[in-house]
Amino acid sequence: MSNDVLNKAIQVAAVQMTSGTDTDANLAAAGDALARAAEGGAELAVLPENFAGYGVDYRALGERHEALCQWLGERARALGLWVLGGSLPALTRPDGSPVPAPRV
Repeated sequence: MSNDVLNKAIQVAAVQMTSGTDTDANLAAAGDALARAAEGGAELAVLPENFAGYGVDYRALGERHEALCQWLGERARALGLWVLGGSLPALTRPDGSPVPAPRV
């Protein structure tokens, strides 16, 4: 990799938001924040931990893991951003093995 690529400065947006128990409202707020980041010239936007839900049944939210990943990808493509999605609960590990309840 060339030094030009390694030394390129980019604009990064750190999204601050207060998530609650309504996942759809949280995603709407995150989507709005990502759009503002893109409008402001950010190339990378970082969402906070538990952006999709806080104080929720994390196992139930983990059932939506694939849909949440798809949502992140769609926002990133539509806005032309790299997006780091803080954290998302999952019911399986990357190797496909289950995460024992009550953990995610």
